[in-house]
Amino acid sequence: MQSPLVVITAQELRSRTRWLKVLFWPFALLCIYGVVALIRRGEPDRMGELAMYAVGIPFFSIAPYFLYALQYRDVKVFDTDGVTTRMGKRYLWANFVRVEDRQRPRIGHNHYELFFEGGMCTVADLLADNYNELREVVASLEAGKNPFTGEALRTDKLEK
Repeated sequence: MQSPLVVITAQELRSRTRWLKVLFWPFALLCIYGVVALIRRGEPDRMGELAMYAVGIPFFSIAPYFLYALQYRDVKVFDTDGVTTRMGKRYLWANFVRVEDRQRPRIGHNHYELFFEGGMCTVADLLADNYNELREVVASLEAGKNPFTGEALRTDKLEK
């Protein structure tokens, strides 16, 4: 396997997040318009409607960005020295502890979590276009080997 291996996020996921932003922003603007219209009219008996708009503004304007926030621990690049997450955090193979397969009820496999001495990161293989390469990397890590050099990782730290 060649180093570095870049995790290619599926085009479908990128387009889905783009459409969420496009579809949610008009609702946020409608909520802002509703708040301004209620305040200008000065109708105190419609405060329930004002509260609904006040909740709608943050929900519709910020909700699509939570998809990005949930990906901050996702692995972006695997290389001979370690992994780099989407937010730039670097974990080295020398500090690798274990890999865990996260399962969901009724669905089965969801993603993998790589644990290092300094933290953890997520391999969202089901959302990647290069799923097979990621499976090879994880299988190598489960065997206790560096996926690129084939060298054994420190087995005194490996936990199952």
